Amino acid sequence: NEDKDSEKEADEEDHFNKYDKFKYGAMDDNGDIVIPCEYDFIEYINISQDEDEEIPRYHVKKDGLYGVLDDRGNEIIPCEFACIIREDAPIVAAKKEDQELFAFFSMTDGKQVTESGFKDIGYSLYTTALRPAPLLAVQFENDKWGYINYEGETVVEPKYKKVEGLKEHGGEPFACVSMDGEKFGLIDPEGNSLLPCKYNSVLDHADGLSVVFNGDPSRENYDDPGDPDELGVVDKNGKTVIPFEPCGYNFEGEGTGGNEYFSEMELYNGKIIVNRGGYTTVDGASTLVAFAADIYDSKGNSLAKGKYSSVTIMGGNLIVKSAENKKMGLLDKDLKTLLPCKYYYIKHDHDEVLAVKEKKGDPRTLTDLNGKAIENGNETVSAKQEYVEGDEIAPFGPYSKIIKVSDNVFAVCKDKDGLFALAEERDGELVEITEPIFNFPHVCC
Repeated sequence: NEDKDSEKEADEEDHFNKYDKFKYGAMDDNGDIVIPCEYDFIEYINISQDEDEEIPRYHVKKDGLYGVLDDRGNEIIPCEFACIIREDAPIVAAKKEDQELFAFFSMTDGKQVTESGFKDIGYSLYTTALRPAPLLAVQFENDKWGYINYEGETVVEPKYKKVEGLKEHGGEPFACVSMDGEKFGLIDPEGNSLLPCKYNSVLDHADGLSVVFNGDPSRENYDDPGDPDELGVVDKNGKTVIPFEPCGYNFEGEGTGGNEYFSEMELYNGKIIVNRGGYTTVDGASTLVAFAADIYDSKGNSLAKGKYSSVTIMGGNLIVKSAENKKMGLLDKDLKTLLPCKYYYIKHDHDEVLAVKEKKGDPRTLTDLNGKAIENGNETVSAKQEYVEGDEIAPFGPYSKIIKVSDNVFAVCKDKDGLFALAEERDGELVEITEPIFNFPHVCC
């Protein structure tokens, strides 16, 4: 086996060495070469902060050094840097062979926007709430992390040992930061504290509330004995709104079994959604703990105690499952009933269209958010299962296997162990656009 592994590694090295001999360039939509094939590496970048605008740039490597070109091959940043680091931002960190620290350069005009004084580049921010002044996490010369804007100005002073990228929930941007590298809190884009640094992790933040996680950092894996991890909700002062609940594993010891706790907490329109459940294991036999769900206001008061076994956020609404009859219904953001709990199945299809079943075995029908049937509606493949590229989708029509390849292209196979064809989704149906000539690995790539 070791010989086979060595042969495989050698083959892979030969494969990549072969491509190292190539030179790369770029051509436009007309097939005309706009960047000559003289670069060892080339990567396309769109530096526009407007989703509807394109400002193309190319990150390139030539003779061992890096630079940035425009879409006509003109040098914006000359190929004279030993290293260029970039995030989704219109500025890059660059340093030459004789430099230890990075400076930042604009990919718009190539101008240097900071002095050399940075050790690393972290995460960028690209949200509606903060345009046109996004921020970039950077490590300063003192080893601490802070944030600069795209003009190279320091916005949040470097005083953090660890930082994460800025996020946004409900138009409220925040960043997860840590002073000591172990306990985390939140700041806003100006560096003001939104939550003290006292939690192992902060999972979400909105409307002055935060979902926080406290686990056991000494536990290297789930089989190690110890108390279960915990999840809770706190306000901006760290005051508990939803008490901490087990959300991980609690093993009594090797071979004796233990408990697996399931608890999810989500922030939604000023409310808190909590789903609970889990398993208990004794001598290798697992028993399901009953699932329960609740909806709380911002003060932690229950708004639906005992009514639902699960609550799922779907766009701006909530799919709920009745604890009494086990049927599904739909609530709006104010918890008003749109669909009563009488459905075996409810799933968002697209826009304000639902795919529903009243009974098991019934065909799916399309309705609006009030349950009114939509005539001549075509259910899309998307309704069959949420998926990402490479995911296998539940059987559909004549196909036993379906794998997403791109936005509306799927690899489809009629026989369980047969070859795949490519198909497009057109008006809710899959239309094959190739013969079945692909095997599974080729399709996934």
